[in-house]
Amino acid sequence: MSNNDFLDSGYEVPKGPSNYAKLEVGENKFRILSKALVGWEYFNNDQKPVRIEGAPQPHVDKKLIKLDKYGKQDLKHFWAMIVWNYNAKSIQILTITQSSIQNRIKELAQSSDWGSPYKYDITITKKGSGKETEYTVTPSPHKELPDEAKEAYKSKPCNIRALLNGTDPFAINGVSTPAPEPKVQPKVEEPRASVSIMPEDESDLPF
Repeated sequence: MSNNDFLDSGYEVPKGPSNYAKLEVGENKFRILSKALVGWEYFNNDQKPVRIEGAPQPHVDKKLIKLDKYGKQDLKHFWAMIVWNYNAKSIQILTITQSSIQNRIKELAQSSDWGSPYKYDITITKKGSGKETEYTVTPSPHKELPDEAKEAYKSKPCNIRALLNGTDPFAINGVSTPAPEPKVQPKVEEPRASVSIMPEDESDLPF
């Protein structure tokens, strides 16, 4: 009996939806639904991410990270946010470490014409691979969040700050909406690490 008698040629087990968005080659369309969590990340010896919120530039703060063990070349500035992924039709966490994407979204958020990305969709187009990878960020006209996304957001609680202690942001009991961000944020000396692309007033959310 050949292997083809059991499974058809080319069959692949379908993958379930992920809780984490990945930028695929082509167009990736999102609606941002939470304030950006910003900081620095690196991977430990077990290849698990370690994230530090709103920290000064880690390469000048040796008390923060053991640079002799990890090296500053492994450190990346990250943004993490809850999004509605139109491609996956799912609530996910999108983590961005590419400065070109961060700078473009920051420009849009601070623009009087566009403002907070709660109110419009953003498409991140990825081209190429490796060192030749290029990203473009394109905003769509302002519009209300689709009902499908609203219901998904309410039915899939997410505490994005759980990323800071390495636990599952979606493993929450008895919470129907994502945990609110504190109204008063501690000041940090490093401007880049303290960037906020969202308004302090949670009522500015699109629903």
